[in-house]
Amino acid sequence: MGLPKDVLEAWEACDRIDTLFVLVCCVLCWGIIPAVGIAYSGYTTRSNSLAAIIPSILAVIVCSIQWFLIGYTLTYGEGGPVFGNFTYVLHRSVLSEPVGTIPAILFSFFQLIFQATVCAIAVGGACERGRILPLIPFIFLWSTFVYNPLAHMVWGGGFLQNLGVLDFAGGTPVHINSGFEVLAEDKDIIAGLDASQMDEETLWTETQKYSPYAEPSGELHLD
Repeated sequence: MGLPKDVLEAWEACDRIDTLFVLVCCVLCWGIIPAVGIAYSGYTTRSNSLAAIIPSILAVIVCSIQWFLIGYTLTYGEGGPVFGNFTYVLHRSVLSEPVGTIPAILFSFFQLIFQATVCAIAVGGACERGRILPLIPFIFLWSTFVYNPLAHMVWGGGFLQNLGVLDFAGGTPVHINSGFEVLAEDKDIIAGLDASQMDEETLWTETQKYSPYAEPSGELHLD
């Protein structure tokens, strides 16, 4: 059973060099996601190193499902200034519609790597601060209501792109987005500490333990 004729014709119209280049980029960039977890494990105690790697694997699994269901269409579907429409929900018509000079399915796959990487960075703030299982719905919901609309605004024809914003390396939907998410996550955990059950010294120690840092060395404090 082969692919539909219209899909094959659309793929034949794509540039083979460009397609090969993006394929190689996909293979190389996939390694970033587990590398994020391995890097975070170096910032933790020995007993929690695995807890830093598992969230990056969860990010790949959950983001792959979310991206196939609604993530791609919310990001790159035509529509409003914040969200895309549901034209590509469940990846409908993605096989037969090229994006530029490459197949749309390859473009979708490459953009999935961005989303999974952002989530792997974002949930790294939960290491030694929160439980792993709640990260599963968190990744799905955060991708849907935070990353997808922001990526649409910058890359998918949203209002930021219409204003002339240029973002070639993902500084806005990737780094700024995930950085502020981790900052909010840590601050929320600190706010949840029960000060009434701690003396002043213990509260200070716990607060410092959960305080976010911009650098692993702790030279630049954000709190």
